[in-house]
Amino acid sequence: MRGRMINRALPTTAVLLAAAPLSLSAFAGTEQLIDFEGLQNGLIVADGDTDRGFFPGVSISVDNFNSSTDFAVIFDTTLSDTEDPDLEGPSWGGGNLPLNTVLGNALIIQEGTSKRTGNDGNVVFQPDDEGRRAAGELTFSFDQEITSFGFDLIDVEGPEEFGKDSGFFATFIDGDQQVSVGFGSFVDPGSEFYQPGVAFGDNSANAIKPITAEQLGLDSFDEVVINLGGSSAVDNIRFTAVPSPTAAGAGLVALIGLTARRRRRTAEEQAA
Repeated sequence: MRGRMINRALPTTAVLLAAAPLSLSAFAGTEQLIDFEGLQNGLIVADGDTDRGFFPGVSISVDNFNSSTDFAVIFDTTLSDTEDPDLEGPSWGGGNLPLNTVLGNALIIQEGTSKRTGNDGNVVFQPDDEGRRAAGELTFSFDQEITSFGFDLIDVEGPEEFGKDSGFFATFIDGDQQVSVGFGSFVDPGSEFYQPGVAFGDNSANAIKPITAEQLGLDSFDEVVINLGGSSAVDNIRFTAVPSPTAAGAGLVALIGLTARRRRRTAEEQAA
């Protein structure tokens, strides 16, 4: 089963292209959402540099800094009595999301000690996020350039973590250009990335609004690395792809074709 990638506010050209195989170019210029729903709890979405292909146009890779076992795994936050109660909700322990928000599936860096089971070995027996510091990195690579990237953060414990050189930042990459944004900047009123309402803490749930290429001083980027300093999860990846000339041209041709068919149908109806 594939995970969901949802587009928001599709323009006419994107609707016309939607019948084609799903790709970023089909929905370029609109915000996309990867919410990880519809996937089995414990499912291995990526194994090291090997992406399992659940999200066309987006590849995921993972590096657990503490183990040779590198799994990016689905964690169902609605379950109880899991290996990490801090990722269970609602109710959440704080953050800018309403405490009764149902987040469902999220993505974790699996603790290296867990073993595979079921579904041809593509599921881990006990989903549990890596708690050692630093935990590791989740990398999202896009088939085409994007101009914004946002995400939800679950159980990032707070500013006391940021000073330990243990991670908690996102790096936006375009070729040899890269810009890193520390999670602490979201709660620092003096930072250009400050986001009012964000509050970190144990069992917290925060929605980080999309960071734009313009804010980063980039034209666009095609890779985002999320460095997790310890126990935590990410969810609801939101991004906007840059329309490519080919996709824009295809949409225009489709729109012209649709307009011509409508005109012919109208003429035929009038003649009748």
